This record gives sequence, structure tokens and C-alpha cells, in this order.
Amino acid sequence: MVVQYIKDTRREDVDLRMYVTVTEAAYKKIMDTIPNEAKYIKLFYDNEGCGCVMSGIIDLVAVSEKDERDVDIESSVLNFIADRTKLVFMDDKLTVDWHEVGGTFQLKSPSQFYNPNMKLHVRV
Repeated sequence: MVVQYIKDTRREDVDLRMYVTVTEAAYKKIMDTIPNEAKYIKLFYDNEGCGCVMSGIIDLVAVSEKDERDVDIESSVLNFIADRTKLVFMDDKLTVDWHEVGGTFQLKSPSQFYNPNMKLHVRV
């Protein structure tokens, strides 16, 4: 498995290693949904209305450009990004899957489900 080393620009001594696997079903659904202008799929950590920064939820957001704090996350099929200050809430190895019965995406790691009912938002 190929892993890209991502530097946290605030601390030169920190290497962050992340990799996102996208299942075939999820890839097909993403490509059928996003417009051509979307260059990145952002793992967006949303804690608005949750009462605590630790109680956020992750959704997918198709965007055309990066924000100032966004960093690249390695994937074999899509260009993933995330806010570098939110990486602490995610495991190093993530999988995006499509759940046909529920009609939602799922984000999981070998140790947990992050969001079994994840949505794909388009903001281009």
C-alpha cells in the first residue's frame, strides 16, 4: 500500500500518514454525483451544533479548491483533502464505501465506523 507523507506546516518534525481506500461502489456513486469542476473530495469534520469539538461527524464534500489549512490525503483513485487541524480525529487508514440499501456513504477504519450514514455535499 502506498502512503504519502504529509507535513504539518506548523511543526516540521511531524509526519502525518493517511490513506483512503474507496470501494468500487463508492467510487461509481461519487463520480456519478460530482460535477467536473470538483477537484477534491474533502473529509469535512463538522462539529457545529454538537456542543463539543470531540463530538463531530465527518461528511464528504466535493470542492474545486483547497482552503488554507487543507492537506492532501493519499488515495488510489480520488484527490482527498482534510483540514490539518481535524486529522487528529481520524485514523490513518480509512475506507469510503457505498451502502446501497441505505443510500448513504460509510466512512470506516479497521477499528471503528466514523459515519455509517455519510452524505456527499457538492460545493463548487
